[in-house]
Amino acid sequence: TPPEAESRGNVGYTPMVHGIADVGLLYNNTALLGKLTRQYAPTVLLGFNEPRRHGITPEMAAHHWPKVEAIARELNVTTLVSPAAAGLDKHFWLEKFFKLCKGCRIDAIATHYYSCKIDDLTKALDRFARHFPGKPVWITEFNCGGAWTKPRKTVAQHAELMRAAVAVLNAWPEVVHFAWMSGYNTHDTQASLFNRSRAGHLVPTELGELYF
Repeated sequence: TPPEAESRGNVGYTPMVHGIADVGLLYNNTALLGKLTRQYAPTVLLGFNEPRRHGITPEMAAHHWPKVEAIARELNVTTLVSPAAAGLDKHFWLEKFFKLCKGCRIDAIATHYYSCKIDDLTKALDRFARHFPGKPVWITEFNCGGAWTKPRKTVAQHAELMRAAVAVLNAWPEVVHFAWMSGYNTHDTQASLFNRSRAGHLVPTELGELYF
């Protein structure tokens, strides 16, 4: 998060256990967890980010999840969110993780969505509702296609997807949070919500004006 955005008080900080290394860093680290609590008073802890892409299997995630729960207790958060699975097989990864992690604390489910097809989003949400009934859904990253997409998606393509997706996500009862990817990204400026002016200030892009 850009510091000036935080200073305006309209952007919060949500910590994440990004990968297995973070479990080792944070588990039983009362000094660091205490500092995070005092500085940010987080209410949510996000689980592993795109675990499959980072070599984390459902078995590995389930094995380490009790320590993630302990970190959440130390931070005193009210919501512990699942690993944010991504890719075409995200449902299968999460379904296996849930089977292996019976009795685990998972208050909400996170996922990422990268597609220009709104039908793909509604199908994914339908499947979440069927396989994880009663679980709130967090779409922690979404847009028409990331910087790795060839050819790069245009601002117009992102805008078309944004209009349709935001309407769907706002209307979908299980979806409680969603976040465009990304706010400020020098590597994928077509999808950015903000750019910097010559004076160095953050200014909304065309997408930023549409999103907010």
